[in-house]
Amino acid sequence: MIDQPNHMNQQALVRRLLRSKSSQQYFTGSGWTSDTDEARTYTDSFEAAQTCAQWGLSNIEIVLRLSDADLFCTELCVARDGEGNGQT
Repeated sequence: MIDQPNHMNQQALVRRLLRSKSSQQYFTGSGWTSDTDEARTYTDSFEAAQTCAQWGLSNIEIVLRLSDADLFCTELCVARDGEGNGQT
């Protein structure tokens, strides 16, 4: 069996999570938790944005997390119908 390069192993360990900016809790898919192990993991930022739009979530950031440390956090803005597409 051939070992994968180290960066491939790390990529598999990175999780994308949604976190409330106000409460610092993570979205589970149906509610909120402070436990990252219970948080829902998203395959990409598009799936995370779709979830925000579907659930009407606002004041949210997407967190890239490796094991027990956050690598990167940024605010996730989701346009609602009629917003951000030139319609008034």
